Amino acid sequence: MPRQVMWLQPTSPFRSVDNIRVVMRMLIEKQADSVIACKAIERDLTALFKLNPAGYMQAIDSNKQTQTRRQDIDALLTPNGALYLAQTEMLLRRNSFYGDKTLPLVMNAVQSLDIDNEEDWAIAEAFIKQGLV
Repeated sequence: MPRQVMWLQPTSPFRSVDNIRVVMRMLIEKQADSVIACKAIERDLTALFKLNPAGYMQAIDSNKQTQTRRQDIDALLTPNGALYLAQTEMLLRRNSFYGDKTLPLVMNAVQSLDIDNEEDWAIAEAFIKQGLV
């Protein structure tokens, strides 16, 4: 049985070989359960909203005043789908790539592009035309 399992989604074409090397090194050196590629969200939970039952915007975190200056907040992270790496034993035990000791590999916007529709494809083509990849 392999010691680690990596999931590389084909809709994330701009991850690099170096990204793969880095996550392998992170997993081993930090003795982590997993490493998941992420992108930063330059927003605070007070500036992310959902619709309430009446259809009005409601902050996800309404316990404090809405933060609108990104310089005043700690960025949130969200998985970007580019790669998931986990210790096989933990993956089988939890049936998830998310362990108690999960590290992020924060990737930039270009590397984080996930192609799910025609608009994403057009963005990918623009990145290539601009020489960003």
